[in-house]
Amino acid sequence: MRSYFYFFLICSSFFLQGQYNSEFLNYSNFRTQVALTGEVEWNSNSLNNNFIQKVYRGGYLDNNSKGAVSSALLQQNIFGAINTYGLNAFLGKDNSRFDWFVGMKNQQYLNASFSKDLFQLLVYGNKEFSGKYASISGAAFNYLKFQEVKLGFIWKNVDSVGKIGGALSFISGQRLLQYKAIDTNFLYTAPDATQLLYQANFSLAFSDTNNTGLFSSNGSGLSADVFVETPYQSRFGKSRFIITVNNLGFIRWNKNTIQYRVDSALNFKGIHVDNFLNLNDSTLNLINTDTVIGRVGERKKDYYNMNLPMNFLLIHETSFTNRYSLRLGLRQLFNANYKPYFFVENKFSFNSKLKGGFLLSYGGYGKISGGIYAEFTFQNQWVIRAGSNALQGFTFYEKTFGGGAFVNLIRKFK
Repeated sequence: MRSYFYFFLICSSFFLQGQYNSEFLNYSNFRTQVALTGEVEWNSNSLNNNFIQKVYRGGYLDNNSKGAVSSALLQQNIFGAINTYGLNAFLGKDNSRFDWFVGMKNQQYLNASFSKDLFQLLVYGNKEFSGKYASISGAAFNYLKFQEVKLGFIWKNVDSVGKIGGALSFISGQRLLQYKAIDTNFLYTAPDATQLLYQANFSLAFSDTNNTGLFSSNGSGLSADVFVETPYQSRFGKSRFIITVNNLGFIRWNKNTIQYRVDSALNFKGIHVDNFLNLNDSTLNLINTDTVIGRVGERKKDYYNMNLPMNFLLIHETSFTNRYSLRLGLRQLFNANYKPYFFVENKFSFNSKLKGGFLLSYGGYGKISGGIYAEFTFQNQWVIRAGSNALQGFTFYEKTFGGGAFVNLIRKFK
């Protein structure tokens, strides 16, 4: 997974028309085309880039690194990363009312929600909570990887100028890990550290651990995409609204999906050891996930249904001149520990071959971000885009939050 992360970070992410994970936005600009797309983005409202890098690469977390995050923690914190890449095509004739869409894509989502107390527990231990309750309520962790084949259409001339599109995706679920704390969860540490009381109320599910190969499949599902574009003439210039929805669907994981459900209090007062010199005979041998959860909850292997992280995007664009346009937008990911994401994009056309712009945004998994991009057209048929939607991740690295990068290659036909 690490090698894929760095590969896409450097050379295969996609911005704006693809950074928001919707192929239909490409059609809005280039019509019939074949496009190789990819994207990577990550952000947090409390974990800075320095901390994330050290955790991911296994670096040493010194007191300065931990302290910088501790001082930025909120009562409830989030982190998320998205990585998608694929190949798609929009094909059709000028005199036809419809264009047709086909594509295939790989999607990965990693996101988490955690309390300030949980972070302190994991990083510093429970010493500071001696005689206190550490809240774990609201904690969640999701990792999801799946592939899809898409088939769809564009109705090009609704009321002469509007466009409506849709697509159906056939999904192969590859990997799943899903944890969610339900209602009240806390850890109590006795003042003299002789007792731990864990009020546990959570669910946990993960896909078949014996089927993890490169082309493994552990589930199947369906999803739908929707696209609407409504151009109009405003007093400032040509304008349009764009609405896209994708990943509106589900995955049914197979009968080998392991599921735990715990709602109980775990009271730990130590371990009885009969023979310290021969721990193989002690109760340490009996301590594992299955035996502990088997006593306080339930474990089963069975089919498991889950909703996909649905992506909703609303954009309003106005072209004030032939060389400058402004975009205002809202994005929301559902089922993904995501907050509403607002953005403003300024787009400039320097000549027929070179375009560029910059972006300011707030929300999502992080706070304020800024990015830039450039678009180059050559031989009147090929388009390359490159840039970043969170440039701060590559400038003041140790003190900033979030990052992303992109490269996109398009072969247009009109």
